[in-house]
Amino acid sequence: MTRSALGRVVAALIAMAFVVGGGFVASSAGATAGQPTKAESALAGFLIVSRMNGLCLEVRGDNVGDGGAVAMLGCTGRNNQRWSRSGSQYRNDHSGKCLDLNSNNGATGAGLNQWTCGDIPAQRWTFTGSEFRNQNNKCLTVPAGNRWDGAAVVMWDCVGAADQQWQIG
Repeated sequence: MTRSALGRVVAALIAMAFVVGGGFVASSAGATAGQPTKAESALAGFLIVSRMNGLCLEVRGDNVGDGGAVAMLGCTGRNNQRWSRSGSQYRNDHSGKCLDLNSNNGATGAGLNQWTCGDIPAQRWTFTGSEFRNQNNKCLTVPAGNRWDGAAVVMWDCVGAADQQWQIG
């Protein structure tokens, strides 16, 4: 077979693969609702998973603004559930904002949100291997052992309870 004939065969095979395979351009149009797209699956961030209910820490509604609510939802692996650590801060992969105590409130029962990352105590966290503690030595807690999607996340005195146990996934 001549070089030009071989080139035509290779070109034909590539064209056929392109038609049959739908092309080489990645598309999320066929992604199942709630499932990560190929681009999201490639993210370096990790999931923060409650050991009590198996739900993931998520910025609700794909919010990218300051004050976006953080709650527990079923783990999908989407980027609004993925977090990256930088020093003592946890940055949401979707918004680029940091896990933050709502209004810098260090009291028991304070809620969490996301906020523009800065060098502030409300965004400093220590993960002990099972607990997330803030600078006020309170623990990230799913109140009242709520096991349902949409469960709030608050800060509470650390007592080692099941609703304060987390894993990085």
